Amino acid sequence: MPPPDVLEPPSGLSFGDLLDWHLRRGTRPSGSDKQGEPWKKAAFAGDVGVSDKQVRNWIANKSLPNDIITIERVLFGRNQEQSKVWRMELRDALKRTRAGGAPTAAASGEVAPVIRIQSELPPSNIPILVPEHFLGRDDALAAIEAALNRYEGRVAITAVHGLRGVGKTTVAAAFAERHYRDYRATWWIRAQTATTMRSDLIALAVRLGWVAAIEKEEPALATVMERLRHEGEGILLIYDNATDADALKPYLPRGGAAKVLVTSNAHAWRGVAVPVEIRLWPKEIGADYLSARTGRDAERAAAETLSEALGGLPLAHEQAAAYCERLDISLAEYGRRFTATPTRLLDDERHAPAEYHDGLTVAKTFALTLAPAAGSTARC
Repeated sequence: MPPPDVLEPPSGLSFGDLLDWHLRRGTRPSGSDKQGEPWKKAAFAGDVGVSDKQVRNWIANKSLPNDIITIERVLFGRNQEQSKVWRMELRDALKRTRAGGAPTAAASGEVAPVIRIQSELPPSNIPILVPEHFLGRDDALAAIEAALNRYEGRVAITAVHGLRGVGKTTVAAAFAERHYRDYRATWWIRAQTATTMRSDLIALAVRLGWVAAIEKEEPALATVMERLRHEGEGILLIYDNATDADALKPYLPRGGAAKVLVTSNAHAWRGVAVPVEIRLWPKEIGADYLSARTGRDAERAAAETLSEALGGLPLAHEQAAAYCERLDISLAEYGRRFTATPTRLLDDERHAPAEYHDGLTVAKTFALTLAPAAGSTARC
């Protein structure tokens, strides 16, 4: 293992070795006064909310976590853009280690077996892990698969749409995870702006060896679009959080056989894609989630009542479950507090999950959803 002051970890490390590298390096969120100070395992365990033994197990690649969002927040902070490369490396290392049962470098004395496993996995840059309690979306996943497979030898585009906070990004990540080995590359593209789309498409070209990392932007983008036209078969492109079809069109493959999955709040996609709507949870699914997420199986009636009050929005259910877990209160008690002060609970950033819109709260999500409508009304 390298000394703690090395700025970049060696490629191909197992999850345990990479986590240990960050702990010895002293990785912490930007602005921390302890940046660079090696972690004591007890302090790290306390901040993550697990035992010292669990951290030691992770470093030994035993009992690996299902979800590393909390680990990421402790090491890198809540902002998903900060330390993005290291976040993705840690997630990739977790996937590799799970898939191959890779030994640690310390235990084997060799890094080569891990590197070999890494080379066998298709290139992927999926930026989020699917939550452990991912429920009620089998129909949507089947619809996405059917839509993407409807054509042979030509581009297939599917647009997952629905309300903010309904879990569109999570559904896309779940599809990518389930079908990871069905594609020779799975690439996540931030579709909010032209700048991020261009950047992520060029990153794909670099990863596949289509362009050099030092290539200028315009010729690099032209190359990747041309290569996707002729060599796109077996590639899944996920354009996350697209504003609308018109903004996306210049960055879609212009022919070929790539598969394209889009997530968007907009619903008008039939001109370019097969739409798949992600609907709100019925109270039964919402109750299943609340029970599983909080471990309160005996509170079924209260879970269904609370799910109805939350309107079936997955993001609201996650915030409610996180609140109940942190304060160790019942679902019924949360329901009473929610009825009394819904805005305060829905806008509590301590319970905003990173996998939903980079940590937005339900209240901010609602504000974003309603703001365009208010503007339209004002213009009428």
